[in-house]
Amino acid sequence: MRRTQNEMKSIEEICAVLDKCKVCRLAMNHNGYPYLVPMNFGYEREGNKIYLYFHGANAGTKKELIEKDGRIAFEMDVHEEARISSVACNSYMDYESVCGTGNAEIADDTQKRGYLEKIMRHYTDIPFEMLEKAIEKTMVIRVEVVTITGKFHRTGKGES
Repeated sequence: MRRTQNEMKSIEEICAVLDKCKVCRLAMNHNGYPYLVPMNFGYEREGNKIYLYFHGANAGTKKELIEKDGRIAFEMDVHEEARISSVACNSYMDYESVCGTGNAEIADDTQKRGYLEKIMRHYTDIPFEMLEKAIEKTMVIRVEVVTITGKFHRTGKGES
């Protein structure tokens, strides 16, 4: 990272951004080109290891691509309002972002409920129930994160 003063140096800082993000963009290999989709997600941290969880239809392009090549890339971010100046190069936006790579796999039936609960817990702490029929029809993707970096710009910190 070129601007090291804007780099998140700890797993705690990175997880704080994951907690705030509502959408993760997941990129898969599609005949040599990225196939990029915005997705709801959940995650868990085990020590310094992070796992991401996604859900979708139990058929289609995402499933085919992951079964063919589980290497993925991901990005998520939180942005504040843009601060526009009459001098364009003095404009900026405060943000926090996380990018990384990982190995994705389709969860088996015994894992799906637990992973879906992690996704739901990312968005709410109210009680919920899951319907078995819906779980059966849902594909769940588990990503073991291999690399992860975080970057930020905050007014008064770093450079714009």
